[in-house]
Amino acid sequence: MARLYGYDSSEDMVNSVKDISTQIYVQPERRQAFKTALEITDQIEAFTYQSYQKDGTMIWVEESTRAVRDPQGNILYYEGIVQDITERKRWEEEIRRHLEELQIEIDQSRRATEVEMITRSNYFQEIQEEISGFDLDQFWS
Repeated sequence: MARLYGYDSSEDMVNSVKDISTQIYVQPERRQAFKTALEITDQIEAFTYQSYQKDGTMIWVEESTRAVRDPQGNILYYEGIVQDITERKRWEEEIRRHLEELQIEIDQSRRATEVEMITRSNYFQEIQEEISGFDLDQFWS
């Protein structure tokens, strides 16, 4: 975990991070959401959030964690997996952007087809013939 966040060791991370909510979490409210969910269920799967590395670089993280309790129900420790999913998020964003661009192209193609259908219609042709007989300069005078 320390390496993921850019610290030299776990001791370096423990000594450097005084406020996890602001030093690790880009959105401090995500820290609270994580804590609340863990308190309710004792286990969280694939919780995603943006976090800061030691040098201030932002990364996307996915975390799965569970509370380990003693027979009396007291929390002994937490164990889990934290992984950097920045590359996956970048690909997801790129795919989303491509889909938006494709939707724009589809919409433009539909509009072009609709315009072509309208301009080829008999009604449009009749109106165009009627208008072609008008002298607009004289009409506006």
